[in-house]
Amino acid sequence: MVGKKPVSQICEENGIAPSLFYKWQQALFDHGAEALERRTEGHRAKRDSNEIRRLRSQLEKT
Repeated sequence: MVGKKPVSQICEENGIAPSLFYKWQQALFDHGAEALERRTEGHRAKRDSNEIRRLRSQLEKT
């Protein structure tokens, strides 16, 4: 059950087999933290890159 709906009902409404839902669920349990870590690292790299550009711009003005 997900929330107050059975998994079978949610799967039927979205056109997927319950076995696929459970496969995705297991993948999330097994590797979800890794996916979130990679996302955080990517966000951090983008933020750092933006900061480097900003600082370079300031240096060029001086």
